[in-house]
Amino acid sequence: MLNWALGGGNLKALLSYADSKLLNVSDGDGTAAEDTYASFKNTARQTYNELIYTSDNSKPFTYLLGVNYFREHLEQAIEVPIAEAPLGGGVTLYNITVFGGAVPLITTSYAAFGRAQYAFTRDFKLFAGLRYTRDKKSIVQYNNFINGGALQSSTSKWDRLTYELGASYAFSPTLDGYLKYSTGFKGGGYSAGTLAPSFRPETNANYEAGLKGNFFNRALQANLATFYMKYDDLQVNQIVGVSSSVTNAAKATVYGVELETSLRLADALRIEWSGAYLNTSFDRFQTADSSRPTTCDPGTGVGNVPCSIDLSGNALPQSPKYTSSLGGYYDIPTSTGKVTLGARYDWKSRVYFTEFNLPISSQKSVGKLNLFLNYESDNGRLTGSLFVKNVTNEQVKGNVIVVSSIIGSLALGQYQPGRQVGMSVGYHF
Repeated sequence: MLNWALGGGNLKALLSYADSKLLNVSDGDGTAAEDTYASFKNTARQTYNELIYTSDNSKPFTYLLGVNYFREHLEQAIEVPIAEAPLGGGVTLYNITVFGGAVPLITTSYAAFGRAQYAFTRDFKLFAGLRYTRDKKSIVQYNNFINGGALQSSTSKWDRLTYELGASYAFSPTLDGYLKYSTGFKGGGYSAGTLAPSFRPETNANYEAGLKGNFFNRALQANLATFYMKYDDLQVNQIVGVSSSVTNAAKATVYGVELETSLRLADALRIEWSGAYLNTSFDRFQTADSSRPTTCDPGTGVGNVPCSIDLSGNALPQSPKYTSSLGGYYDIPTSTGKVTLGARYDWKSRVYFTEFNLPISSQKSVGKLNLFLNYESDNGRLTGSLFVKNVTNEQVKGNVIVVSSIIGSLALGQYQPGRQVGMSVGYHF
């Protein structure tokens, strides 16, 4: 990262490069037998460059201008051996292996953006932002189970102009409020190895209002935010047939409220609490469930699937309705730095892992307690920690998917770690 003083403002340049290799192997039948598993090998090279200019922030009118560029070259190899695959109609395949992937998937994205703010008074400000994004993805993919392994090439392009408008007002020296409207864009892409057409970009519009305040001589800090979002072409990861792919749900609505507080009872002791309410639902979404091919609405259809399920009103995956966190922290000064004793309890209500909202693919309400002892030197360079995570050893699901009926409609679960005891040491140069 490079910084230059320029014209009363600041110009910052960021140049980065990453090279990664990843192997992920997961069980596919939920038993000790190796009837089936999935192996994913990813090799990627990424380049990201960004240039940002910020104006003199002491002026009534301030602004930010920037451009960025991203490119990724990804190669993916998928291998799924299956000992026995009943296809229906008395047909069963034995000892087959599904190969698929991308050779390669190339992503190119660039954007130009800006944000400006004008202070009419010291208390009242208006702000606005604008961003233009252009994405291009090219893929060469294959799947021996669908088309005998022949390579299939495809290229898609998307672009979108998004923006933000808002105002802020200081009601007092200790209480600020804001209103904001913004639009968002998430690029489309490909589900490598499925040979499916590209899925479309996801867009949303967000209305947000909030308050930020300090009370009781700054002993209490509290931030309150409420929001309402509408999604179009929401991207949802699905199990379709024998493969996992991304599809576009028609529409979805998300709204909620969040509260964050920090209370300093003494110079060394503080208590933090946060809570949130989140309501999510599909407004309109017709799709098939490969694990329940006969559970559907007669006369409906999705692609080559003869019938589908109406998921209107279902909650979005990974969206607990209620969450809460409570933490306590006590600082002890030392001759070379500071030691912090801390405890934190995080709780969330039931979470569904798929769009079908089935009890089997969900995690009931659960909380986890974490304890730690942290050290930080006076100059901030040396850090260390002793910790116990998930003190009560709660069994918490991280994800559950129900696979296609072709391999028995099995529910495959992944669990988060149980109790962990450990330490870490860091040094910042």
